[in-house]
Amino acid sequence: MTDIDLLSEPAVHRSALVAREFVHRLAPSQVLLTEVRPAGHDEYRAVVHWPRARPAHEPSATRPVKPDPLMVAETLRQLGVFLPLRYYGVDPASRLVIEELSFTLDSAAEPEDHPTGTEITCTAQVRRAGAAVSGPPHSLALSVEFSARSGSAPFARADGIARVLSLAAYRAVRNRRKLVREETEGEAGPDPASLIEPVAPERVGMFGPHEVLVALDEQGAVRIAPADPHHPFLHDHPSDHITGVTLISAVRQAAALQRGAPELRMISCALKATRFTEPDPPATIEVDESGRFEIRQEGTVTASGQAGFENAEDIEA
Repeated sequence: MTDIDLLSEPAVHRSALVAREFVHRLAPSQVLLTEVRPAGHDEYRAVVHWPRARPAHEPSATRPVKPDPLMVAETLRQLGVFLPLRYYGVDPASRLVIEELSFTLDSAAEPEDHPTGTEITCTAQVRRAGAAVSGPPHSLALSVEFSARSGSAPFARADGIARVLSLAAYRAVRNRRKLVREETEGEAGPDPASLIEPVAPERVGMFGPHEVLVALDEQGAVRIAPADPHHPFLHDHPSDHITGVTLISAVRQAAALQRGAPELRMISCALKATRFTEPDPPATIEVDESGRFEIRQEGTVTASGQAGFENAEDIEA
């Protein structure tokens, strides 16, 4: 079955969203998946509705607004939660921790943003690693990848690896981290993050202060410091660490700030998280000219990767 066949079928469920608890969202407005169907061994077809983009800069008469690239990462996250819970017998009380997340966009094939949002179709594949699905939840790792189409045109690909931890295993991991931090507290001396200066939204291409995720410390280093801990998209539900999608968004803002290019638009990103990035102290983030980035906290790299951006010529066209 092709994606076009899926769109042309009578779809009684496409007007309804999947259950919020199956994608770890609290607000219905933040649920992207409207229908997910098995389509073969570990293969699925999904219909996804992206809400109308909030452009990072004033719309241009010569440059149409495109969907927010973060929607690709969030679609992967929601599929990475939904599929294990719905089809692989994962305990709803488990915690799914993203270890790797990457996506790439074909900017020439991307759909234009529509006033009522953008409907896309995805072909998703699940691969299992570690213990079998019937094994202990804390030993299960799943990789999910998908390709996205708008109509008949493919325009995005994404993949990621999530580790499933039982609630007890997750709490043990977090408690160990808490104990280590308490034991080393005060050994490193004062942290420059104690004095950070908020960044004006226009410097990172955002409309309002609540959209800003980065700040500058007294030494001029860029820090991850979300201005709004209750942001409806990035912080829809409580989390005891900085999420992967938030890290990716912070990478774009840091690159825009460092390059003096507020309209910088991310079209690819490969993130590997080796540790949890804690909300405090604010982690540093550096993005070099090639798009290579590192996120550090208390001297340790917590995440790193490679980002790609549209050429300045494309932005100015």
